[in-house]
Amino acid sequence: VRSGWVERVVHHRAFDVVVTFAILLNTIFTTYEANYEINHLGEARPPESIIVDGLFLTIFSVEILMKLALHRWYFFANDEMAWN
Repeated sequence: VRSGWVERVVHHRAFDVVVTFAILLNTIFTTYEANYEINHLGEARPPESIIVDGLFLTIFSVEILMKLALHRWYFFANDEMAWN
């Protein structure tokens, strides 16, 4: 059984809430961004859009890296592997 600060963070309810909220916000933003791009074909993306994309990339990268650091290969071969 793994323990330490990564385990405490990953298994904390707040971690799940933050990640779930980020997924919901990313869904909304992706929908907005797709609509924006359809209405502005051929135009460059606004800098804000690139920054927000980078923020989501950072959040989801930190999530997966923390889970991989905690679970290692078990992350890919467990009862919930279909979700990973």
